[in-house]
Amino acid sequence: WAPPETPELRPEAPPTERAMGQGPPAMVAFRACAAAAAVVGASASGHCDKGPVGSCQTEDDCLPTSGPTSCIGGQCMCKTDYCNAKVDDSLYSCRARVGTCSLLNPCESSHGGAQAVECVDGLCLCHSGFHADEDKVCQRGWWPPPLLAEETNRTGRPIVGLAARPRTRRRSSVLSRPALGPLPALGAAAVLLTASALAWLAAVSVRRRTEAASTEEDGPCYERLPARQSEEQAAG
Repeated sequence: WAPPETPELRPEAPPTERAMGQGPPAMVAFRACAAAAAVVGASASGHCDKGPVGSCQTEDDCLPTSGPTSCIGGQCMCKTDYCNAKVDDSLYSCRARVGTCSLLNPCESSHGGAQAVECVDGLCLCHSGFHADEDKVCQRGWWPPPLLAEETNRTGRPIVGLAARPRTRRRSSVLSRPALGPLPALGAAAVLLTASALAWLAAVSVRRRTEAASTEEDGPCYERLPARQSEEQAAG
């Protein structure tokens, strides 16, 4: 009589591996979703270009219609918290910076609405003719009150006449920005959700196929003992 053979027991997979769906497929899906989210948020750290927006010999040579500027090295450069940005297809000016933005983090909800602010290359910039108040909300008037008072004292004349008025923009350009609203953010969110769902389904499908193949290789879980088989054969 020979002792029964003990079936080989496979070690149970660690909880993290089971939760991740057998490791590699789910890990690839997770990394893909993380990479997509990183791409969407990459524009949140935009660069503020200071200019130039013109040439000058003195401060008075910088046109007030270019926004708050300083004459530095013969060039009109945007003042602190102002960035050189496009107003229309060929016009640039110094526009107040109030924050950063991305497809999933638009500017309009917290900085004055679509009529006052827009996302430009990862930066929330007030439209021309607006300035940022203490709460980083875009308000009408290109020059903020403290800066306006400083410039008025320096030049000895009021500059609010031209500086408070934005440059003329094409009507189609003005109307198209508010119409977009949150659509870019919703579109990006839909793409991410769809990619996540497809990745999850693929991981589940691969895991099920792996489990089915493993079950076929293992064979039956229980086998008759040799002694029991001999008794049944003798009785037969």
